[in-house]
Amino acid sequence: MEYLAFKQYLGKIFGVTEVTEDQDIFVTLDSRFISRRDSENLSFTIANDELKELFLKVTAASFNGLEYFTNSTYEIAVDQDWYRYHPSFHRADFPVVAEDTANHIKYTLGFPSIEYCTFLITQIIEIQPVLVPRFRHVFDFVSSRDINEQPTFQTVLPQIIHELTLKIETQSPTSYDSFRNYKTSFSFQFMYRSNLSLVEYSNISFNAYSSRKIQLHSTFNTPITSIFGRCR
Repeated sequence: MEYLAFKQYLGKIFGVTEVTEDQDIFVTLDSRFISRRDSENLSFTIANDELKELFLKVTAASFNGLEYFTNSTYEIAVDQDWYRYHPSFHRADFPVVAEDTANHIKYTLGFPSIEYCTFLITQIIEIQPVLVPRFRHVFDFVSSRDINEQPTFQTVLPQIIHELTLKIETQSPTSYDSFRNYKTSFSFQFMYRSNLSLVEYSNISFNAYSSRKIQLHSTFNTPITSIFGRCR
């Protein structure tokens, strides 16, 4: 994928139509996105050098379906419907961090990293490049309580993606199979201790969306507000 194609797509998500390969992207947010009244907090800049470095980093990594990994990190989107409705979990409760100090492994269940967001966008461009209006529709409902500080590209984009991921980090080179074993171990421990399911997504799907979110259907035809197809 060409960097300019990715950059132009990203610009459209934020409502910026004139994007060139070498210039920064200047984004202005509606005042309802930010809890502060300072007008300077209603805009931010996506620096071209940083964005290009991020793009090259992500496209150099490996992936399998919605699994994104390097030799020291692994990230996968997980089913998050339960956290919307379960009374004991709220957005403020994330991220959930667990560390295996003996083996130097860190697990983070929370909102996607900027690398994972970038990875998802590159995948969406390849599959369905006309999805920008749906991203914009989701963007219209990003709440100010979810962006309660100076907005940046790194803080706003995960809110647009609006999913949870499981990220695993190691201090030494780790194989893909080992990462999957770590993921299975964490998922089992999480479900055992919380009595809540943790299911990874298998693919990206594009169906009709509801009034606020993109609407998908699970194996049992239960509506799921997400841009992902559930693991079958």
